[in-house]
Amino acid sequence: MPQSPQPTNPRQPSVEQPGSDGPARGELRTALPPIFALLLGLGLAYGPMLAKGPHQVPGGLGDTRLVHFSLEHGHRWLLAVEGHRPLWDPPIFYPARGTAAYTDTLVSLLPFYSPWRWLGAAPETAFQIWWLCVFGLNFAAFFVYLRRIFGLSTLAASAGAYLFTFGSSRLVDIGHPQMMPWFYVVAALFALHRLRQATLCQATLRQATLRQAIEPGDPPFAPWLALLCIAVTLQAYAAVYPLFFLVLGVACCGLVALAWSLLRRPARRQLGERLRHFLGRSPTAHGVAWVVVAVLALVAITPLARQYLAIRQSLGERDWNAIEPLIPRPSSWLLMGPGNRLYGGLSDAKAESQPGWQARSGNHNNGLGYGTLGIVALGVVLAGRRRRLLLPLLGGCLLMVVLATVYPGGFTPWYWLYGHLPGAGAIRAVGRLGMVLLIPAGAAFGILVDRLAAHRRLRWGLPLLVGLVIVEQLHVLPSFDGRAVYRRTNQLAAALPLGCSTFLLTPAVQGRGPSIHEDAMWMTLVSGVPTINGRYGNTPLGWGLGEIASRQGMAADEIARRLDIWLRFQKMDRDSVCWLQVETPGVRLEAVSLQL
Repeated sequence: MPQSPQPTNPRQPSVEQPGSDGPARGELRTALPPIFALLLGLGLAYGPMLAKGPHQVPGGLGDTRLVHFSLEHGHRWLLAVEGHRPLWDPPIFYPARGTAAYTDTLVSLLPFYSPWRWLGAAPETAFQIWWLCVFGLNFAAFFVYLRRIFGLSTLAASAGAYLFTFGSSRLVDIGHPQMMPWFYVVAALFALHRLRQATLCQATLRQATLRQAIEPGDPPFAPWLALLCIAVTLQAYAAVYPLFFLVLGVACCGLVALAWSLLRRPARRQLGERLRHFLGRSPTAHGVAWVVVAVLALVAITPLARQYLAIRQSLGERDWNAIEPLIPRPSSWLLMGPGNRLYGGLSDAKAESQPGWQARSGNHNNGLGYGTLGIVALGVVLAGRRRRLLLPLLGGCLLMVVLATVYPGGFTPWYWLYGHLPGAGAIRAVGRLGMVLLIPAGAAFGILVDRLAAHRRLRWGLPLLVGLVIVEQLHVLPSFDGRAVYRRTNQLAAALPLGCSTFLLTPAVQGRGPSIHEDAMWMTLVSGVPTINGRYGNTPLGWGLGEIASRQGMAADEIARRLDIWLRFQKMDRDSVCWLQVETPGVRLEAVSLQL
């Protein structure tokens, strides 16, 4: 008797027959969009650069080599190399101590640099690989963030991660490598979203249903709290700017969400229910977890915070006159820098019309493209149920833009933050805030791609929109031949006279040594001889030699006077100091007698 067919469960995955390549083909199809998007971004950014030669390093001879020096110093500190112990005393600004706290330590970024050095790679090669790791991790972190938090498809998450990783406001600041890694910030945002689900989305059945629609399951509390603290700690040991912007952004997002809840009666009722639910559980379970993990995070950050506080006490806050020129103006949020292939002429015109406008600095070129802004706005409109996640991000970022803008007449709310918000006085390049805008922009772009891809009649517009976003982010990135530059540094180090306990390197021609300090810093890595030169975000008291690298330069007699002040301040023996002059860009050195 024939058996009746068994009913099938539409939710149960079908069983593949032997020899079928269905699952493998599906996994490959899922992996292709992010791989293609990442390779496309790297190709468009690195391709023109590598066409000049295989040893090109992104950035310029200034901050790029400064960051590379910090990474190499940290690598040698891990190996306990003489002259690089402890971590806080790099062999520059000799003999000042604790100078590593004058800038970002980059310690938590060493896992992406040191392994290549251990495997025998040259410093410039390891640095090139470090760049690739940073872009790859930024892309991967934001891709997972969009997939797991916003529930986007693979294609949509790839598009959003592309804009986040290769957006114009990031590439325009390529000369400051310490600002490129944002994957720890994304990890912290991921943990914050999970904590929100674990603590505030359990008060009512409706909230639980909403949570299930976004991500099935009830996320545990403790792992996400641990991830948050670990990510914040790692970012603190990487770079301060993204950490400060993260804290400020979370505060602004909270204010926007609170204001929105207070303006709507149903939202006020839900807010009260959530607060009662959270406070009811906090003393028993969540409160203990918060205390334990927070204490561990504070213990981990304490050595770094102690160093930074000591520098603040000795040097004080930055002067407002040094910060104000680097605060964005209204046009700064639309301009995209002279290197942008479509809109670079706008920045050049702005620089010509307003002398002193820093057209080549990311502080005043935070735009994403006019078409991209329209696409992001359309993504916000079509966000649907994801708008509950997107609007607080977008509102918080817009509030940060309002606070960090100088308006006509010279008024800026940032002046109040500078005087009252802890840590704001240490933020000099406020315009780097433009990188934060890539978070809601990438999410909105991914949401729009997801919505259009779901409608067959609208899919034809996807290539046009994606292509427009990609084209508007294209930049001509600065670079230099790493092998040639470091070969020159080796030649300079070989020309050091014997018997020098320390040295000062100055240009032979006044005003012709824009990267003279970086040359000297890398000479110490080759020769093992510490240098009086140095260039960090701050400088030691009594040093006063930073102007030798300025456009105006410094006369020899003035250099001798300031060097004498420094030696007396540090109680150093003058006879052991070698003062060397170098022609730029040649390598010929001329020993100069020290007339003090």
